[in-house]
Formats: sequence, C-alpha cells, structure tokens
Amino acid sequence: MVTATAPVLSDGVSGINFYSPAKGVFVIDIDTLFCDSCLDIYFSDTLETVEEVVEETNALAGINGGFFDPNNKKTISYIYKNNRYIGNPWLNENLINNNVLKKYLDKIFNRAEFRILNCSNSYKYSIKYHSEETMPGCTLISSIQAGPILLEKMDLEKEFFVLKKDNKVIRSSAGVLKKYARSAIAIKGESILLIAVSNDNPMTIKELSKLLKEMDVDSAMALDGGSSTSMYIKNIKFILNSAKDASARKVKSIILIKDQ
Repeated sequence: MVTATAPVLSDGVSGINFYSPAKGVFVIDIDTLFCDSCLDIYFSDTLETVEEVVEETNALAGINGGFFDPNNKKTISYIYKNNRYIGNPWLNENLINNNVLKKYLDKIFNRAEFRILNCSNSYKYSIKYHSEETMPGCTLISSIQAGPILLEKMDLEKEFFVLKKDNKVIRSSAGVLKKYARSAIAIKGESILLIAVSNDNPMTIKELSKLLKEMDVDSAMALDGGSSTSMYIKNIKFILNSAKDASARKVKSIILIKDQ
C-alpha cells in the first residue's frame, strides 16, 4: 500500500491537497465533493509551458496533457470543450500523411480520454476509449485524450503504443517500455488525482500502472510523459520540469485546477 505524506496545497481552497506518496512521485488530489468544477482543460494555439499557462489564467495548478507534434505544433490527441473539438488530430498532416502510421490511425484516434460530464446537473468523470459512448443521461462537457489506459486493464497494442509481430515487440511509442518521467490522471472514489513522476524515479508504463494500483485508484490513464512531464503549483511555487536541460518544455494542452 502506498501512503500519502505531508499533504499541503492551499489554505483557501477546500478539497485540494498535494502530497508525495513515493520518491519522485507527486500527486494533486482534488476532492470533487468540495471542488466539483475545479478542473479545466486548456488548449494552446501554439505551445506554452505549464507554468506560463497557470500564471496567465490565474489557475491554482496545472499538469501537461495530451500528445502533440513539436515540429508543426499540432495535436495528436482529441481535445473537446465548449461543445466542439478544439483539438483534432485529423488536422495534423504530419500524422495522417505518415505512410508508416496510416494503417494504425484507427487505433491512435481511439486512445484513452479523460471525460468531464454533466449528469443531471451533477459533475461526473470517466476514462474511456474515444469511440465509447458517453454514460446514459450525461452530456460531455470536456475531454482530453492521451493514454494508454493504466487501470482497470492496460492494452498497449489496442492503443498502438506497441506493435508486435510473432509475439515480439517491433515498435513502441511514447517510450512506454523504457524508464522515463511520467504523468497521469486517475479517478479514486470522489477524487481526481493528477500524478507527476520526476526524473528522480523514472518508470516504465507498467511500473506506473503498478504504482497507481498500489494507491487503490479506480481507473487511470497516462498523459504525455518523458520530457513533457511538468507540474506547477502556484501558491507554493512547486515546479516539476522533466526536460533534461532543466527548462520547462512547451506543450499543447494542459489540465488546470481553478478556484471555483
């Protein structure tokens, strides 16, 4: 069992705690019973650091979000907000015109996404594959795609994070089989957890899944990891940047925590 230590975050906001359950692992815990509309999704026209966006939007904290192409600054993940897809990977010509990836686009476009839902005027949250239907009686408010699903069942082939031939891995994406800094989002009871794993304790995607299982989360998915892993908490000036040059990497989408 992984236990939390030293919870701190904000004197003025109920239901939000920050703690480190293990070396190099940092968690922002949002109790949605106290803060049901704290989560927001930010999508940049270009690329921006998590710290810049938290400061610009007057948010409490933030963590990096979905996948993107650093060369053309376009998304590889679906991002939904304000009744439309503000991020659409079909508009990324580097992706859809890639001859190697063309036959696997259906798997890439169906990767996991975190959903914020309105269910009879009550906020609900889920992690589903993109093609899965919204829960009955619920309306999608916003969503952010990344992956893979870490719990309940991880399937790296289904989301095209690994490609196998004769039961051997011949291709992998997002460094899932190697030890890197990681970021993730999880649902645990009435809480949403934002998790960042620093370079002090790099993990494979399976090791991250094991950690979250030990934390007793109900469901979880990885966010863009590696050098994109970054978390910023404004009022305590906590900064986690995983880029090797120690400067924060600019990213395309960010999950924000805002004061209600």
